[in-house]
Amino acid sequence: MLASGRPNRGIKLSSLDGLEKEEQPEILPFTFPLEVKEGQPLQVGCTVMAGDDPITLQWYKDEMPLQSSSEFMINSITSRMNMLIIQGATSEHSGMYSCKAFNPVGQTGYSAVLEVLEKPDILPFDFPSEVQEGQLLQVSCTVTRGDDPVTVQWYKDEKPLSSSPQFMINNVVPRMSQLILQGVGSEHSGTFTCRAFNRIGEASFSDDLRVKEKPEILPFNFPKEVQEGQLLQVSCTVTTGDDPVTLQWYKDEIPITSSPKFMINKVDSRMNFLILRDVSAEHTGTYSCLAFNPFGQQRSSGQLWVNVPPRIIPFHFEEHIRAGSLVQVICVVGEGDSPIDIRWTLHGEEVRPKLGIFTQRVGERTSILSIDQVGSEHRGSYTCLASNHAGRTNHTETLWVNEPPEIRPFQFEPELLSGSDTQLQCYIIQGDPPLHIAWYFHGQEVSHVMGVSTMKLGSKSSILNIEHVTHGHAGDYTCVATNRAGEARYSATLVVHATIQFAEPPRIRPFSFEGELTSGKDTQITCYVTDGDTPLTIRWYFHGQDVSHIMGVSTVKLGSRSSILSIEHVTHGHSGVYTCVASNMAEPPLIVPFDFGGMDLFEGGIATATCVVSQGVLPMTITWTFNSGFLQSDDTRKIHSFGGRMSILTIEPLSDFHRGLYGCSASNRAGHDKIEAELIVQEPPLLMPVNFGEFEVYEGDSVQASCMARKGDLPMTFLWRFQGALVTPSTIVRIVNLGLRNSLLSISSVEAHHQGIYICEVTNAAGTAQYATDLKVNEPPQTFPIDFGSDTFYEGDFAQANCVLRKGDLPVMFQWTFNEMSLLASDSVEILNVGGRTSLLTINPVRGHHQGNFSCIATNAAGSTRMGASIIVNGICCIGSIWIINTISKSWSSPVDFLKDYYFFLVMCWFSFSSSTLCQTNLLITNNCYITEPPQLTPVDFGELTFFEGDLAHATCVLRKGDLPIKLTWMFDGKELFDSDDIQILNVGRKTSILTLDPVQAYHQGTYSCSARNDAGTDLVETQLVINGTEVI
Repeated sequence: MLASGRPNRGIKLSSLDGLEKEEQPEILPFTFPLEVKEGQPLQVGCTVMAGDDPITLQWYKDEMPLQSSSEFMINSITSRMNMLIIQGATSEHSGMYSCKAFNPVGQTGYSAVLEVLEKPDILPFDFPSEVQEGQLLQVSCTVTRGDDPVTVQWYKDEKPLSSSPQFMINNVVPRMSQLILQGVGSEHSGTFTCRAFNRIGEASFSDDLRVKEKPEILPFNFPKEVQEGQLLQVSCTVTTGDDPVTLQWYKDEIPITSSPKFMINKVDSRMNFLILRDVSAEHTGTYSCLAFNPFGQQRSSGQLWVNVPPRIIPFHFEEHIRAGSLVQVICVVGEGDSPIDIRWTLHGEEVRPKLGIFTQRVGERTSILSIDQVGSEHRGSYTCLASNHAGRTNHTETLWVNEPPEIRPFQFEPELLSGSDTQLQCYIIQGDPPLHIAWYFHGQEVSHVMGVSTMKLGSKSSILNIEHVTHGHAGDYTCVATNRAGEARYSATLVVHATIQFAEPPRIRPFSFEGELTSGKDTQITCYVTDGDTPLTIRWYFHGQDVSHIMGVSTVKLGSRSSILSIEHVTHGHSGVYTCVASNMAEPPLIVPFDFGGMDLFEGGIATATCVVSQGVLPMTITWTFNSGFLQSDDTRKIHSFGGRMSILTIEPLSDFHRGLYGCSASNRAGHDKIEAELIVQEPPLLMPVNFGEFEVYEGDSVQASCMARKGDLPMTFLWRFQGALVTPSTIVRIVNLGLRNSLLSISSVEAHHQGIYICEVTNAAGTAQYATDLKVNEPPQTFPIDFGSDTFYEGDFAQANCVLRKGDLPVMFQWTFNEMSLLASDSVEILNVGGRTSLLTINPVRGHHQGNFSCIATNAAGSTRMGASIIVNGICCIGSIWIINTISKSWSSPVDFLKDYYFFLVMCWFSFSSSTLCQTNLLITNNCYITEPPQLTPVDFGELTFFEGDLAHATCVLRKGDLPIKLTWMFDGKELFDSDDIQILNVGRKTSILTLDPVQAYHQGTYSCSARNDAGTDLVETQLVINGTEVI
């Protein structure tokens, strides 16, 4: 834009007398700059180059005289020169400026045109205060002033926008642009700015669009593998969405409230924790967190599966089970995850149908064990084992089969002469111990008074002995055997003959074994010499060889005429012909070789040896020796003599002390004989104590336990078990057998899962021994990350953080620190330990001095861990500024006032005619505080144009911008409002205040205003309430 100047010639006067003419003023031409922008300071000088004094100067704008003012400063330098100063040019300053000079001769003038180039100016626009997702919005940006050409550009959050389906821009005319938002969502929220540009400058106007959002929840998940007893914690966090937001937890669509079973810890309105302690099967299910506000809701769900090991409902066999009956027992797995494997074992071996034991699976959780005809071979410990992916368990019960006694038939010799001796043996073929054996004569129990004696021979045999039989002994003799399973009876009739007949050679009564014998049974047979002179010698032979060389076969002479052959645990090797040979020649003693049964004998059991003198004349002396020393009856060893040819040694209970060589010696007038037998007592293992040492064990340590058998027969088998299951060697866990009696378990690097019960199990032929030891691993604590739900808080906020132990040994001590200093409870800081695994830090209210780093330190015997979180407090601070100019200082409390003065001084300095060195400035601003943001409120209204008396009216005052704390105040016609019967003021949070009139009355009509004030400034919005039918004055 060009500025032009032209002279204004006045009247020139001449002298009438021809003298020198007087001169009118002449002005030095001046001009304005060609391009003058708004705000630009200007000065132009009017200088009179010629003309007679006195001269007067005057400035005009558009022919209107100018006077010195705040808008135009006229500075008279001399009588011939002055300056016109415009501090900040605006469009209103455009026009024709003239300087006129007057003297007595005449006047002259000079003019120049000033045209100020105008930058754009934008008509304010705004978005609706309540915008919900999905709405259609349209705002217009109109340029009301400014030189062409003008360019309009839209921005969102300082980023330029171009027309798209998300942001449609319609340029109606060069000076008007429309922004259209279709289906607004949370992504549209932000600050929208319209900027208008021309070659002079630019203008902008901004407004915030706040789309009311429904809540959005951060998804959560439970761990895939969760075992019973664990501690679980999941959080429900609302990442976006408008307040107020409400959170609610559900399990399987049923609302959850905080309880010992489900602990809900609310951090703030947008975050809470669901804590499950000691989870069990009942915690399995679908957990949902529902977040809702007035604009919608969202749900996030997670599935929790608790791995539950099986649990067997205890079962029992019946107490009294008779042989041959049906036995059934049911193993039911009451709890545990599917699939479940159920097996049965007997004495550690899996049961099979060939043993007559059957199992049947009924559904997934039940197994039935059946024995159709139970017998003694079915006795033992039955174990039901149940296993699934979470673990295994078992339950064991012992089956006792009560087998009634059965007596082997017996009889007296048919022709028994008066005065002779006789014996009967009542032998129990089968039946459960303990057995009670009694003899009866005509229904009455026999006694020694009758001349009849009985003797218990082992646990299954009783001998009835009658010496010098008389006719009074004739009759029926009955053996009665009883146990808890039943009773058995067998009788024999004794017939006594009056005359005595002697036969020269001995005569043996025929004998035979019982019909069919099964392997493992016991049997006896009696060789009775009915006739022949005494003394008699009776010998037994098997296939022509003396039976003393046959394992498991023993003979016992009863009286002078009877010998009993006993075979314990019959085998196929015992099959054959047995011969009894009786002779009555006078002979020295001959002892039948004996042993202790030829079977394994164990500590705590019973051992019996029978010394029978098969030949030799009476009287005879029988004695016992032990390891070549004379042996007499004592507490555990009993010696019983029967007649003159048999002595029985019984040892009960057996112990390691009884091991050795036992001898039986027999002597008569004809000679001496001795037989020895070794007693071997099978000794089960006896273990030394097993432990991992007396020192505390930590993760990463190396430990070992030694299992040593102090006693016990070899060979031995060593097994290690952990929590009932066999230990499988690995690179970490090693098992080394040291010699024949020691096994070493070592763990090179202990971890938490190694903690538990370890059992050393040692087995030999005599039995099994176990020793258990507990390995306790001191596990250092591990906590979940902590946070306050937000990094930034305002003064007066509520802040809370949880420090929750995820794993580690108890007890655990929690300590909170602030900026590496120990944090103690105070008026605004509360520390609460919940149980033994959680510590809760609460800060209420938050203050500026709470800004910093908070840490939770968890410590136990094994170590410590630390988790930290920070708090930033948006506090209020003062401006402290000092401006020094020409040695004059000034301070301001408002940054706005400071900037105004600062700009003014810069302009004045720029236009000063002094040298630049005379205009020196120093700006000192303290660097320890922040400039706060003054409040900005959204428009407020009652929603309706008019109301009727009795209606309900409410208006909401919402803070759009501004630093907290801010005070919100309602006023009516300029006077502050307070709660009353029909006026309620509700502050929602710190940025919203709701005014409610209920009911509306005529006197409520007027102007309502909401003011917001903080230390940085104040904002005020107003609205009218019109009552229908009320005259507005």
